[in-house]
Amino acid sequence: REGHCRVERGHVTPSGFRLGAAMSNVRERFDFYAHPDRQAEYEALDADFASVYSNDEGKAKWHEFLEAFTAFRDREGHARVPQNHREAGYALGRNVNNMRSLGYFLSDEPERLRMMLDMGFVFYARSEAENQRRRSFLHHRVEAGLGWAKVPGKESWPGPADAEAGWKSTPGFVAWS
Repeated sequence: REGHCRVERGHVTPSGFRLGAAMSNVRERFDFYAHPDRQAEYEALDADFASVYSNDEGKAKWHEFLEAFTAFRDREGHARVPQNHREAGYALGRNVNNMRSLGYFLSDEPERLRMMLDMGFVFYARSEAENQRRRSFLHHRVEAGLGWAKVPGKESWPGPADAEAGWKSTPGFVAWS
């Protein structure tokens, strides 16, 4: 009907299906990495998987986030933002949590990911060892030109591209070759 697959986040079909939200989940959570069998189907649709954080509005939101994060880090001397923290009225803790778990602001933006790694962003707040494992995984994704992805569990493969880039997985241990 529309002649394209660039579905806006708020789009609802006439039957009431929240197609925009569903496509947003695929884009932001990289659903095709979690389900590689679906990737060919998404590609056949010629769907637009560009991050919603890449347009002008998204860039403004990114800069607002970066300003709040930098202010927190410079004042506190660390990058371990509490989940409920507000920085000058901005919900920094919530957005940090979304970045940690869903890659908000980082999807299809490897330079932003590199910047957050360089700034000491804490990708897992409950364990320094797990934080370092996740930072290592994301660092190598940036170096391989792959960008952000959910960090896999300790015994799983994240996807074929990661395996080609040197990701090794054995029971109880994950490392780069």
